[in-house]
Amino acid sequence: MNFSTVKKIALVPLIGLTVALSWQVDVFAQTHQWIRVTTDNDDNAYYLDKAIAGRGRFRRYWMKIVFADNDRYTKWRKSLYSIDCQNKQRRLRMYVDYDNNNKMNNSYRYGGDGELDKVTPQHSPVNFRLANIVCSTK
Repeated sequence: MNFSTVKKIALVPLIGLTVALSWQVDVFAQTHQWIRVTTDNDDNAYYLDKAIAGRGRFRRYWMKIVFADNDRYTKWRKSLYSIDCQNKQRRLRMYVDYDNNNKMNNSYRYGGDGELDKVTPQHSPVNFRLANIVCSTK
């Protein structure tokens, strides 16, 4: 094994570690620019982060729901979704729940195993509207 091969092998874990650490910082310390999009029949408010990743068929976006019920343990949730704009299918990648004091009280990371659902106006008019905004963003 020559020196250049050892160098390449040694760099792979460092690159992976760097990516993993930057993902952690991005998820929990990221500053979002939330835009209020709509309110559902239960008075829950839905927001989109202005930073939508991707500009083709596949995109990623953060959505925030502020729950109207003040007795809930979770006051608001931010969720990361990926969406196939051509087929109008989205996948939940992760979510983070916050209490009334904006302290994280629950989170789960699905990665590629999150629920995949078809976004239609019949199934959920709110999510259909959010998907249209995400997919029409230039």
